[in-house]
Amino acid sequence: MLRSLLLGLLLAGGAQASCLIQPPQLQLPSYSALSGTSGTLSIPVRCDTPQDRATVFLTDMAPTGEGDDLTLYLYGIRDQLQLTVVGAGGLRSGLPVKGSQVLHFRLITPRNQWISVGSYTFPATLTLEQSPP
Repeated sequence: MLRSLLLGLLLAGGAQASCLIQPPQLQLPSYSALSGTSGTLSIPVRCDTPQDRATVFLTDMAPTGEGDDLTLYLYGIRDQLQLTVVGAGGLRSGLPVKGSQVLHFRLITPRNQWISVGSYTFPATLTLEQSPP
């Protein structure tokens, strides 16, 4: 069972930006190797006006997977836990956004991953680049 999970997402953005990434929210219940689990990753993007445009990237890591899904790993002291982020493939090359919104991605943690109880981290950076008006 996974008792606690630490999502180590670092946020990047310019001081005079018209759009900013707000702290991401991870909702993932305790993990059981017998059944797996699913949850949600929410990435709030706040823009000054509805016309502001930007692109969100997931950087500082090498996500795998094909098509729209990403395969990521959460790292513990001795173990790693595989996690699929459904529909987040666009974060590899940049996901365009317009105006304030919250990006929601389904998380799937497959069963049969026998891991130690403890805290797990996700070392990645979300980067936001402003688009010209």
